[in-house]
Amino acid sequence: MHVLLVEDGPDDVAAVRRLIDRNEPPLCLTVLRDGLEASAYAAKLPGELPDLILLDINLPGLSGIEVLRRVKAEPRLRDVPVVVLSGSDSDEDVRAAQDLGAHSYLIKPLRAQDLGWIARSVASYRTRLARLSATAPAGEGRAS
Repeated sequence: MHVLLVEDGPDDVAAVRRLIDRNEPPLCLTVLRDGLEASAYAAKLPGELPDLILLDINLPGLSGIEVLRRVKAEPRLRDVPVVVLSGSDSDEDVRAAQDLGAHSYLIKPLRAQDLGWIARSVASYRTRLARLSATAPAGEGRAS
């Protein structure tokens, strides 16, 4: 599983990296450090798409909410699950993330059981999308 982490805090990046390294099966991690870098990534989409995006809300350059809006507007990324990681438990932030299609909203710090739950949830989601694509009439399947 390929995880894209959009996070500017070095301590949070290190914590997620430690959790990723302990996960079974192993996960591949790509880190982007700010909203502008994430927006550029979404616009040009290098080869392999991530299976999961972990997105901080408070980013320099562009906010995580704006990054989420751009990710969900990009057809190839639209179905990639986005889990918002934030130090904010503001109802306004949670609602904005939900309205834009975030799959979950977790308050930092991320714990090992959170990452395990996220990995299992994404794997289940991907399996379900693959099943739906396989059973859809020609021309109606969704790319996953």
